[in-house]
Amino acid sequence: MRKALVTSLMLAPGLALAQSAVLTLQISGQAEASATADSCDAQAIVTWVAKTSLIPTGDLTLWATAGDCGDSATAQDKKYTAIAQSSWTTLQTYTFPVTIRDLPIFSSADGGVACGAQGVELTAKICGAFQYSQFAGGTNTVMRATNPPTIKYDSKPPPPPAITDLIAEDQTLVAKFSASSD
Repeated sequence: MRKALVTSLMLAPGLALAQSAVLTLQISGQAEASATADSCDAQAIVTWVAKTSLIPTGDLTLWATAGDCGDSATAQDKKYTAIAQSSWTTLQTYTFPVTIRDLPIFSSADGGVACGAQGVELTAKICGAFQYSQFAGGTNTVMRATNPPTIKYDSKPPPPPAITDLIAEDQTLVAKFSASSD
């Protein structure tokens, strides 16, 4: 009997280590999407994948922020529909659209920048989180999306090319230049 009890206790920590919770987000299969002044009405398609072998204790919340992703959305963030716990644990993966002009990086209030403005570079992050517990009645832990994807709005014109060398030849002048990859 003692041998069986010792064996059970030795196996229990291994079982706890196998438990996990994961939340990943991507935009069209990528970690980053780009937007320009001409793409304000475009939609980025975000895919979420949520899995846990632990006990889910809340809805999956999704939002966009102009700052860093926290455990939940703030008043300044754009909130998307929360997915009920009973749904996200069954679906485990789903997509939703993000309209560029609705991102929280754009605000016409207080001198902010409106989508379509020229000469700016702004970055929004797409965030998500859910809560889980390691056992019934236990303390809730927040699982945030690892490496949240970004949408970069860039309406700055590229810098002009720079002339790096002028070479005089018979009846011609050869100009060598470098151009930014932007």
